[in-house]
Amino acid sequence: MKYLFSMSLTGALLLIFGVVIAVATFIENDFGTISAQALVYKAWWFEALLGLMAVNMLGVIFSHKLYRKEKWGSLLFHVAFLIILLGAAITRYTGIEGLMHIREGQTATSFVSDETYINGIVIAGEGTEQFSKKVLFAPVKKASFHKSIDVDGVETDIKLVRYIPNAQEIVETNDATGEPIITLVTAGEEGRQNHYLRRGEVLNLNDVVVGFEADQRVAINFVYHDSLMMRSLLPIETFSMDTREKGQIPYDSLVKAPFRHLLIIGPVQFVIKAFNPQGQVMLVPGPMEKNMAAIDALVFQVQQGDDSQEVVVRGGKGFVGQPQYVRVGQANLMLQYGSKEVEVPFAVHLRDFQLERYPGSNSPSSYASEVTVIDGDKEFPYRIYMNHILSYKGYRLYQSSYDKDEKGTVLSVNKDKPGTYVSYTGYLLLGIGLLFVLFNKNSRFTQLSKLIDQVHKKRAALAGMLLWLALVTPLQAQEGHNHSDFIPSRAQADSLATLVYQTQDGRMAPLHTLASDALRKISQRITYEGLTPGQVLLGMMASPFSWQEKPMIKVKNERLQGMIGAPGKYARFADFFDAEGRYKIIDAVNAAYEKKLAMRNQFDKDIIKVDERVNVAYMIYSGSLLKIFPVPNDPDHHWISPVAEEMYGMSGTDSLFVRKSFYQYMYHLAAGQQDSAAIWLNYIKKYQQRFGGAIMPSPARIRMEIAFNKLNIFERLYPYYLLTGFFLLVVTFIKIFKPRVRLRYAVLVGKVLIAAGFVVHLAGLAMRWYISGHEPWSNGYESMLYIAWASLLAGLLFSRKTEMTLAVTAILAGIILFVAHLSWMDPQITNLVPVLKSYWLTIHVATITASYGFMGLGALLAFINLVSFIFMRPHNKQRILLSIKELTYVIEMTLTFGLILLTIGNFLGGVWANESWGRYWGWDPKETWALASIIFYAFVLHMRFIPGLKSLYAFNLASLLAFASIIMTYFGVNFYLSGLHSYAAGDPLPIPAFVYYTIAIIALVGALAYWQYRRLMVADS
Repeated sequence: MKYLFSMSLTGALLLIFGVVIAVATFIENDFGTISAQALVYKAWWFEALLGLMAVNMLGVIFSHKLYRKEKWGSLLFHVAFLIILLGAAITRYTGIEGLMHIREGQTATSFVSDETYINGIVIAGEGTEQFSKKVLFAPVKKASFHKSIDVDGVETDIKLVRYIPNAQEIVETNDATGEPIITLVTAGEEGRQNHYLRRGEVLNLNDVVVGFEADQRVAINFVYHDSLMMRSLLPIETFSMDTREKGQIPYDSLVKAPFRHLLIIGPVQFVIKAFNPQGQVMLVPGPMEKNMAAIDALVFQVQQGDDSQEVVVRGGKGFVGQPQYVRVGQANLMLQYGSKEVEVPFAVHLRDFQLERYPGSNSPSSYASEVTVIDGDKEFPYRIYMNHILSYKGYRLYQSSYDKDEKGTVLSVNKDKPGTYVSYTGYLLLGIGLLFVLFNKNSRFTQLSKLIDQVHKKRAALAGMLLWLALVTPLQAQEGHNHSDFIPSRAQADSLATLVYQTQDGRMAPLHTLASDALRKISQRITYEGLTPGQVLLGMMASPFSWQEKPMIKVKNERLQGMIGAPGKYARFADFFDAEGRYKIIDAVNAAYEKKLAMRNQFDKDIIKVDERVNVAYMIYSGSLLKIFPVPNDPDHHWISPVAEEMYGMSGTDSLFVRKSFYQYMYHLAAGQQDSAAIWLNYIKKYQQRFGGAIMPSPARIRMEIAFNKLNIFERLYPYYLLTGFFLLVVTFIKIFKPRVRLRYAVLVGKVLIAAGFVVHLAGLAMRWYISGHEPWSNGYESMLYIAWASLLAGLLFSRKTEMTLAVTAILAGIILFVAHLSWMDPQITNLVPVLKSYWLTIHVATITASYGFMGLGALLAFINLVSFIFMRPHNKQRILLSIKELTYVIEMTLTFGLILLTIGNFLGGVWANESWGRYWGWDPKETWALASIIFYAFVLHMRFIPGLKSLYAFNLASLLAFASIIMTYFGVNFYLSGLHSYAAGDPLPIPAFVYYTIAIIALVGALAYWQYRRLMVADS
């Protein structure tokens, strides 16, 4: 019993739980969500693990006397965790959820459950018995079901003997026990489908009835004697798949069945694929795509007395299976497998489904269902859309999806009021308890601050610590000027830059943004030969032939340079085409794209990037990127370019203006006729305002976006952070080596410089927020900017204790910004998908990503401590040990604060998910890894209670290793695992080589530090 309530068991349970849920995300990635649920999340042993953790936590509350007044903060958030677990249990065992599909003009009174069931009815004699068993079957786990039922003295045994995931029918040929089978193939919205006809059966193909020696009158009847023949009562056209010849089958004539011919009867088309005189239809597992909705098959052995039969039942998650009837002995049975139809105590009538798109784009901006709720004599209208739910009689209806034809809606239905209220209560108490930890004078957090002050006093007369750090700042060479026929002035470029265009995803932006993005894409630069992006864009459009001779397309691969005959890192547009205008690298580009992402070598990656650059340059030269002309009175707000093929029904006058005006502007500009060019530009701006003013950004927003592009704040900040952080780090180490040297003003200068960068960073985030209209942490690039800012915030908050934290976080922020500006991170401002338009998102993402900065600071300081262990010697042991203790206390404070943010942010994400799509926890890989991070860091902070893990070395090593969970939460999930939060599409990215080098360095440093720690510390004790 003592061990049951011990901190040693707590630590073991935390580690086991964290590892288990982490492994489950890889199971989900490889085998699908259902497999992860069956093996882990909904397994009995997983529930037992959670129960054991709850019992242990309850015991720890009493064994460590957390009920004492000075520990009320700790008591509150530990009790909160127990309440959250209770809410989760209530949700699992009493809650129900599913999907309600409604077509426009129709009414629904039920929804399809998310859970799957085996349902049955047994009738024997005068008795009847029903049963329903909730089951969860997955391809990676053996399925089992067995039930014996006694009805009116007749015992019937039902046993599952085979589970076939995504069951598909195939014909086993030349089976001695087989029968004649015809295989027909049709194609529809769901793709190619096989249909099997046995002798005596009929098949309805879109109201054309086809039979095989059918007893009833059918449109097409097949017969078999020595060969397969057919007779049609409808005219049939044929198309040979071999000769491409067309033909006809005579009406009401017995003819030989044509194989490999497309048979066309009005809207119905099919092919006679095969005929097997001795065939047998078999069910086999079909190919499984992860998380694909599939119809499975269950094969039951039903036995009553000496009579036994096999029954095949089909169904699956999201499908209400067709019941199968069978008589065995004296019993009649009905078996069914799949989701349930769950009745609701009211009706929902869909009046209209509405889908709004971003201007000129197919990307959804929002979608909504206009419904009427009908409850007896009571009716009321309601609009359901993302983050705006319908709550009625304990049921909550959320906008989930919609039909492809946009004439139907899919609503997520949830009934879990008790579980939700209990969980939300736990979230509230958790937040209060965690904040109480920060401000309570008796908390560990406050005690750590006092311990740091004590170490400061002990270090006052000590000196000595080895400086071990190197920083390399890359320099870029400036190329010489290569003058062309037309070099636009800055004034000309600035005048054009205010013209508004429509991006590919429908965002409205000034042309200056297009110029900046295009130059960064083509040349990987922010200027070219001293010219601004606006000047480059204008020059490329006004004088395309001369600019095509300029070496401005980045080509770093030497093999690729040889293919196009252009040595050097930059190539001309003309270098990519031969004398006959053929694209030189087309074969290599196609070969690279045909490979899976993980199989592409460096040359493949480089050639794809270069191909993208060439295509962007081509679209600028051709004008197809310049969507600067709004289509008059277009409800979808399309804007088109001067060379657009689709004119959307524009009048002759408007289409002529679109075709000619921009080229007139270019002609006069290149000819030096500035006044005429300005007149044409003014015409275009007036045209934009007249027909597109409703969706154009305000002049203030346009000016702000242009200023944001010119300032290029974040790309300039990363070398600034690296230099100022390195400066302050050097000063800090000098203070440690030479404590008598007066460096007060040097420290102050370093702090002021870094604080100034912090303010500029914040201003840049605010500008991006204003320009985009949404919080600047909605994609990978933006979240990196925010994490860098949060890291620096952590350093500033803890800089009062030691300057080391501010120096390290400045370097960390610089590294993060550097990574954010690598070629695989896209800095473009984009629109939001509908589900991200939520105020809960703002709070959730801001809180949880801010925690990453604090965890990163803790990891870097821990690495410095491990390096310090390596260079600790008997003569400097005391000085270095005091420095390690000081940083260790800072690390613990940093991790505590970061864990509070991470925990609050994670559970706020649960609130967002519940308000957006109806469930506050779904074991998505992102939220699962965030929880795993919480668990691992909770273990680190509890190590001081566990015998054998209390040492300085163990804590610092664990603080460094725990950051791997943060990296996995952010990068691993976003780019390597599938899920709602994933940025990846298709095959996952290959793991970069530097990851392996980093692991090797950490392993080496950890081993050397442990060896030195054991030699000096453990030996002395």
